[in-house]
Amino acid sequence: MTEALITLDNLSIGYSNQAVLSGISLSIARASFTAILGANGSGKSTLLKTMLGLLPPVAGRITTTASGAPLVFGYVPQAIQFDPIYLLTGFDVALMGVYGRVRSGRLVPPAERAFTRECLNAAGADAFAHQRFAELSGGQKQRVLIARALATRPDILVLDEPTAGVDREATKAVLEFIAGIRRERGITVLLVTHDFASVRHHAEQVIWLYDGKVMHGTAQELLSTNGWRKFLKWGSANMDTLHQILSPDFLLRNSIYTSVLVGFACPLVGVFLLVRRLVFMGVALPQISSTGVAIALSLPMWFGFKLSEHSSHSAHMFAFAGSITFSLAAILILAFLERRGSGQPEGRLGTAYVVSAALSILLLSKNPYGEIGWLDMLKGEVITISDFDLGLTAATLSLVIAVLGTFHKELLLVSFDREMAIILRKRVVFWDALLYVLIGLTVSMAVLSVGPLIAFGFLLIPALTAHLFARNMHGFTMMASLIGGVVAFLGFCLAYSFDLPVGPTDVVLLGGIYACAWIVARIVPAGGVRQPYKAR
Repeated sequence: MTEALITLDNLSIGYSNQAVLSGISLSIARASFTAILGANGSGKSTLLKTMLGLLPPVAGRITTTASGAPLVFGYVPQAIQFDPIYLLTGFDVALMGVYGRVRSGRLVPPAERAFTRECLNAAGADAFAHQRFAELSGGQKQRVLIARALATRPDILVLDEPTAGVDREATKAVLEFIAGIRRERGITVLLVTHDFASVRHHAEQVIWLYDGKVMHGTAQELLSTNGWRKFLKWGSANMDTLHQILSPDFLLRNSIYTSVLVGFACPLVGVFLLVRRLVFMGVALPQISSTGVAIALSLPMWFGFKLSEHSSHSAHMFAFAGSITFSLAAILILAFLERRGSGQPEGRLGTAYVVSAALSILLLSKNPYGEIGWLDMLKGEVITISDFDLGLTAATLSLVIAVLGTFHKELLLVSFDREMAIILRKRVVFWDALLYVLIGLTVSMAVLSVGPLIAFGFLLIPALTAHLFARNMHGFTMMASLIGGVVAFLGFCLAYSFDLPVGPTDVVLLGGIYACAWIVARIVPAGGVRQPYKAR
């Protein structure tokens, strides 16, 4: 039996004697690779800091097994924590790893300096060791910090979000390097992340923090990777595997539910964007909504207060408020300008899109703490979604669907023949406003749940595809929604089969389906299918 290096016995963790997570009992084996997974605010960093001794346990105890000496942690924090005002080189930062063995007031011995260079070389950081640390790329900084951790001669290498703010290729390289170091030196690795896809091929054990619960087991047991792979081999797919994926106990069920909810709901709103010829608005709104989220996440920094790590619900509502505010404001302003007939609507929407994207980047450059989750959202990562997030998404989108279904004829009449609606004494301004609110709610919720890329894709592409084949409005609406929901599920499966971000996978799949449908519309004789949509 593998020796336990760290054992948590009925541990409760939190701040100011207030528990965030309780009843944690598990062990981490020597020379193992263990990943701590969970959504932002789930308590990952709190658990890590408690294990490192940076925070005292609220209750319970932590025991370690070391050969006659205290356990040595090689800690790799997030690089964004470091203030660039310090004029330190990569070597200076890495050299700090040996300070624990050098008595106060003494110079660092040449042997320790030489050992630091060896660590930099082992981490692949020797080429930029004498460059300013603040000027290094995200991946280069992580290598320097890993070299510093190795310089401590650790019993366990602890990494807190080592791939945060790092592109996908650099993420793969960093994780492969960490796995290689662990194999070569027999070091225990404890890695904190919320990126399930990046670690599932490396981690042997997984500690999953999920809505106040802590689950511990092998990666195969918790993540059911083999089930995904069997399901995606079309020739051998079977109902048992499908039942496993759709089981209420499946660990990633909230991610699937959220993706499919967005897939079914967004096209229903997208139909009205299409028939009202507001396609450009469908492109711009997700980005504008994203800017609202970025500003909402920046407000705590601007006003000098900080949302605690475990207040994810309040942070989510905070971001939703920013998203819906910007979405509705943009819709109302753009609609008002369109009614006045001044200027070119495409120009206004294009400008709004570009300015919103640029503003988001500027905000993130000054708010690195919000950048981590934001980059995941931009990439379309749909991994760790809490019950609260799922509930909020389901409630909002269910409300939108219910209102669209109840008042479909009024919304359709006002959209199709505004003058007739006025003659029939319909309150066209009210129905216009209601439609804009529904669009705003849908866009805001989709952006907050799955990011602007998926929101844009599911708003427009299913509706464009269904428009080629539908014979009436009812069929058009149902077909668009069905295409969105089915593609959301299939895209999710494909993404996790090949370790891809969910958002781009969904959108590429939608684009491929639309391209095929468009080709069919060109080839089939007139009357077989409708001609492709053309913007005016």
